[in-house]
Amino acid sequence: MSLRFRPDPPVHARGMAVLLDGWHATCYARMMTYQRNGELASRSLRCGRPARGHRLRWANRVAAAALAAAGMAMGLLTMAAPVAAATKSVCCRAETVAQLDHSRGGVVRVIAGPAYEFAHPVAAVVHAGDLFVVNDASQGAGSLTELNAATGSLVRVIAGKAYEFAHPVAVAMDGADLVVVNAGGSLTEINAATGSVVRVIAGRAYEFDHPVAVARDGRNLFVVNTGGSLTEVNAATGAVVRVIAGGAYEFAHPVAIAIDGRYVIAVNRGGSLTEISAATGARVRVIAGGAYEFAHPVAIGIDGRDLFVVNRGGSVTEVNAATGARVRVIAGGAYEFVDPVAIAVNGRDLFVVNDGSQGAGSLTEVRV
Repeated sequence: MSLRFRPDPPVHARGMAVLLDGWHATCYARMMTYQRNGELASRSLRCGRPARGHRLRWANRVAAAALAAAGMAMGLLTMAAPVAAATKSVCCRAETVAQLDHSRGGVVRVIAGPAYEFAHPVAAVVHAGDLFVVNDASQGAGSLTELNAATGSLVRVIAGKAYEFAHPVAVAMDGADLVVVNAGGSLTEINAATGSVVRVIAGRAYEFDHPVAVARDGRNLFVVNTGGSLTEVNAATGAVVRVIAGGAYEFAHPVAIAIDGRYVIAVNRGGSLTEISAATGARVRVIAGGAYEFAHPVAIGIDGRDLFVVNRGGSVTEVNAATGARVRVIAGGAYEFVDPVAIAVNGRDLFVVNDGSQGAGSLTEVRV
């Protein structure tokens, strides 16, 4: 089976996101959400022609990636935000959400229209039956579009000065609240049930430096700053816990994050992983070296045993989470990796999102 997501040039994108929560597959303009419906055989969902006679309107080519992996119910496990912004942004011809049946790859529906106020969507998360889409808005302040995940109908658009959105690029769940990462240097916390502002977390003490990703360990939030640090925030109070930085961590343009039990793993675009104790903030180890074949890593997924690091160069490096040893490098023509930018892990299946660069985007599913 092959699906090809075709861009409408000349449009430049801001990001892509991947989610897993157990029901359908949904592809967005500038983002993609994958939801599981039954066991799948390994296969490559390639770009090429529309599935079953339906044309998927893909409003852009992807220039950056965001990652979210959710559990079979809907719990968010990891999220990585855009790793590189487009050099320029052209207002999109079409802003759409295309929902696919996961088992067949067929189109369920394409969600579009001015009422949704999609504006450079870059990330998303599912919570309590609703889908929250983050809109970077390019020249605007940003917003969230809330949809009913079952029907695709609009619930509301969350926007306004009170939210202090400043180029939002990522989102994660914190209990009943949404935490939106603003690349401008702040976090906006929103009550998911009411859409009201809980608080805006900002200030010099947090030392936000172009934040792009966030993950939660059950107690605290860890925010990735591309400038070379992690900001740890108390999820209950919003207070800064500490800023993790310094030469010992060997941060090299961190762009993604995942939490594996007691450990926080930051992905460095420079070609390494920095593992940190979630409890103390101390360095555990830095995973690097030629054997790993890291090639501009941009995203990470975890299956509870191994780490799967997506390399923009066209591969996935599997690492033993307990020992840090290389397991294997997944690469080769059969996988049809073309500028892979994001990953979601669901059981034994990996879903790798391919930007496609000048061509069309694709999704490669790998059984491990």
